[in-house]
Amino acid sequence: MKALKGFLILIAGICFLLACNKDEAPGLSDDNPQNETLACGKVIVVEPTKGTDITDDLKQAFADAILAGPGSVVQLPEGEYELDFIEIHEFYGSFVGEGKGKTVITPKLGLDCDAIEGDGLWKFLITFVGGNINVCNMTIKVTDGTLCSNGTGLDGLLLFSDYNHNYTSVDNYVKAIVNNVEFIGFKFGNWWYNCWDAMGGGGNSKETSGLSRSHVDLKVTNCIFDSFGYGTQFIGIKKGNFILGTKNNGNILSDCAEAAVFYQTVNADISVVGNKFNISDNYYWGLDFDNYWDNTSAFVDELQTKTPLFIIEGNEFNIEGDYSYGLWLHDHRIISHPQENLPVLMQMKSNNFNFSAANAFGMYIMEVKGSVFRNNKFTGSGFVGIRVTPSGFMDVPAENGLILGNNFNKATFGRAAIVLSPYTINWTVIGGSMGGSVINLGTNNIITGINVQDSPEPLGQTITDNFKTIKEAMKEGFKE
Repeated sequence: MKALKGFLILIAGICFLLACNKDEAPGLSDDNPQNETLACGKVIVVEPTKGTDITDDLKQAFADAILAGPGSVVQLPEGEYELDFIEIHEFYGSFVGEGKGKTVITPKLGLDCDAIEGDGLWKFLITFVGGNINVCNMTIKVTDGTLCSNGTGLDGLLLFSDYNHNYTSVDNYVKAIVNNVEFIGFKFGNWWYNCWDAMGGGGNSKETSGLSRSHVDLKVTNCIFDSFGYGTQFIGIKKGNFILGTKNNGNILSDCAEAAVFYQTVNADISVVGNKFNISDNYYWGLDFDNYWDNTSAFVDELQTKTPLFIIEGNEFNIEGDYSYGLWLHDHRIISHPQENLPVLMQMKSNNFNFSAANAFGMYIMEVKGSVFRNNKFTGSGFVGIRVTPSGFMDVPAENGLILGNNFNKATFGRAAIVLSPYTINWTVIGGSMGGSVINLGTNNIITGINVQDSPEPLGQTITDNFKTIKEAMKEGFKE
């Protein structure tokens, strides 16, 4: 089974590169007839029928593509497509449009959402369960109005899952690449949308307890997310990678209550690189990582067996809302599972934080160990640039962090550039260009080269002692 799975992934991966680049895939040109076979798979075309539900045609196209084997392509030419709920199992191939704004999918109005919820599922318009999928070159958007016949909206547009309430994938695994896709939602008001998620990764079941965690690998590049509760959501993961953007291939996430969300992940590496976060309203988050655990969690407990990496690099955070946050990072497992002693190793490097709201925060960091914040740039007027604090739960400290070489010269803050709250221990803050100050209320924190308020003579460990673990992890690198 493992050998077969590896072969399918290899074949599908080669064909993905062809399917999403028409210049290299002659089987996708307009001159080729329907169902013409590529060197690595069949192309199945579903023609647009404006104002008509194409769900049955699309279901049949995926069934034919799965039957044809790995590397097959389901193609939507330029046009508008109305779609009912669709779920595809074990697809090793590509779902391809003609480009953003050219191939446009919308949910048909009056969806039977009661039937979906009656099956114990979240209301995602398109769901892939299992397989190795590439989705590219299209727009998926919702319309202004009530989408479901029962008066409610959708939970999401696109979901990649290894299981749902009724079906478990063959390998308990799903892998996907999403490239050059535009997701457009509709916002009624602050924190109110008729479609909550643009895209999700994880299991699909509305059970409130005993849920299995998922094995998901997901890569998202060159996409647009506009007007959703969550732009992307990666939740309940026991193993996998999430790559949100790469250098020169980042995403734009705008007007989302929480643009990128990572909840309840175990043993998962996360990379957020080269993206633009436009945080436009009050009480909004750009990036929210919350590795919480409590007795009300829906997911079964899984031990963390590795030190996960979380890389946040080269992003732009435009923070326009009061009491909003560029980053919210909370590694609660160091409290709930102290026996593991495997904190998430976070590196925030070379990001730009642009403030235009007096009560906004750049980074709000809770319950972390061994994190690194280096060479980030802050401009405009906000409240705090970097705040490190306990969550308030048992006053557990944030320990052994490094804040190095950040540039605050073009920023002003209502409180301070950096705030180390009580229960911060053994942090090192070194220079950079400081237009603001540091408030140090913690213990054994080393502060040098900048203005320090409310702090005794700094003491603490050396950088070499504090950051040996993350140095070794970064040398090994992030594995896609």
